[in-house]
Amino acid sequence: MKISIKILISMFFAFVFFSHGFSQNPQWVNYTNGDIVNDIAQQGDDFWIATRGGLVKINRITNETVFYNVANSELPLIFVSSICVDADTVWVGTSGGGLLKITESYWTVFNAVNTGFNINNIIDIVVDAAGNKWIASESDGLFKFDNENWTNYNSGNSGLTDNNIHSLAIDNNGTIWIGCYFMIFSFKNEIWNSYSPYNVPDLFLGMVNGIAIDANNNKWFSTDNGLYRYNNTNWSVFNMANYNVLATSSTNGIACDNSDYKWIGTGSSLGKFRGTVLQLFTSNNSEWPGAVVNKIFIDDNNCKWIGTSGRGLVKFDNSNWTFPNTSNSELPSSNLVDALISDDGTIWLATLAGGLVKISNEEYTTFNIGNSNISDDRLSSLANDNLGGIWIGTESKGLSHFDGENWTTYKTDNSNLCNNNI
Repeated sequence: MKISIKILISMFFAFVFFSHGFSQNPQWVNYTNGDIVNDIAQQGDDFWIATRGGLVKINRITNETVFYNVANSELPLIFVSSICVDADTVWVGTSGGGLLKITESYWTVFNAVNTGFNINNIIDIVVDAAGNKWIASESDGLFKFDNENWTNYNSGNSGLTDNNIHSLAIDNNGTIWIGCYFMIFSFKNEIWNSYSPYNVPDLFLGMVNGIAIDANNNKWFSTDNGLYRYNNTNWSVFNMANYNVLATSSTNGIACDNSDYKWIGTGSSLGKFRGTVLQLFTSNNSEWPGAVVNKIFIDDNNCKWIGTSGRGLVKFDNSNWTFPNTSNSELPSSNLVDALISDDGTIWLATLAGGLVKISNEEYTTFNIGNSNISDDRLSSLANDNLGGIWIGTESKGLSHFDGENWTTYKTDNSNLCNNNI
């Protein structure tokens, strides 16, 4: 039978199932995938991890891991985009659900309804020395929250000319640095400055993916066109033109450690940079999993916590690599587009980019183009037939059929299908 409890809980699809079947007093469990890690923050021995499958808290002493999602917490959506710790308070940004304030006793959600501002889509959060929260939005500029009042800075009332902010940082003098597309802004005491190819020759940034401040108050910007440094007077660029070991000039994520090394993501490698020396960690020369870096956080023990796109969380203590778990299930993706339950109780899930998932007796099996003859991993729909077969619609590779052992694919060139987009 086709499942009828499909629930849209974020801008992506996820499914919530009963944990003990369809009993009279069911408990809801939200099964997600946290392999896309967007941000990391430290609160004592606890590390808060923002993922596309919810919020995760990991204790580095006990390794106790707690998964928060829409079923077991007041998290408004599972797509957590950013996170910041301010003393005993954790601030959580979501993509579509607003801002969440977590204290020991309370969870409070701020959104467009109770603030009057469109703060639903949050990209980054930083806190200044006065305790003001600075919040970067995807389309509505910069927000300041002083714990009582909200202020919005945008292209209509400030020196910002781009309301799509991608990264934030506060330097050692309290200046706010704002990364956008092809532009960087700074803001302090109501004075705005902008930096772009229009006023800085050769500043071809692309998207500014991350900002870090070193001990000397130099500003470092990871961008689509390399790593840039601003020493408050001059700009320098580090990319493929001057470092031929790089496979790409694009850099994602940046952090500075206590030995003045800059850690950056570049392509599917992790870079360690100081002075003019760049060391790359790859899947060929280390245990680095060869994933795209989203975020790098360096803790008070100088350990590196790296959030990746597709390989979850990676921890490097400068000698050993570990891979803390950020998923509460074996789902290959939280982006589910369809589901059905077959007559024998087997659950089948179609994912947007992770293939087909079979759950039987709490065992997970994933079928993808790497381990089966399914035509594509980007699926669109599911149906079952009277013989127990599963029909799988794909975004662009036709219709696949699986009878439990054999796969058959129907496309426009071998059937009467008029379109391969099912």
